[in-house]
Amino acid sequence: MSPPSAPARSSMESSINMRSACLNASLLGTLSALVVCSALISERVAALFHRRAIAGRGVTGLLERLLSRGTRRWSIAVLALVAVASSWPGIVQYVTTGEVAVHWSRAMLSSLIVVAAMMLGITSFLIQMLELAATQHSGASAVRPPDRIRKAKAS
Repeated sequence: MSPPSAPARSSMESSINMRSACLNASLLGTLSALVVCSALISERVAALFHRRAIAGRGVTGLLERLLSRGTRRWSIAVLALVAVASSWPGIVQYVTTGEVAVHWSRAMLSSLIVVAAMMLGITSFLIQMLELAATQHSGASAVRPPDRIRKAKAS
């Protein structure tokens, strides 16, 4: 078997370089998502413990506005769809032939996107729990528990 010709090799190398760049960008994006989610949770915890309002200005104020509850939900859905789309050729190959010949970087890219979506989902859950704690801490009327099964006890 002869080695690939120069144009074919060049095309293959550029494809691999593109995947590597995309993979590196996804890794940096996942790490950035970790920092952003940590900042959102930290701001909520600090506001709760210091009995102050959540920052409306600065970096955390901007993050709060950009990642409102609705935006977080849509972002999770979009990230999940992107993860499935990036590994779709491998999924189809596996279902139809039982084998996968897709480059490993697609699976890695999908897994990093899923990790970012999970971090955003966990952050949303923690923010809801902190909102519940803040409401109960402020002495406001009792709120319904998150599971919505039983009524909240009156304070």
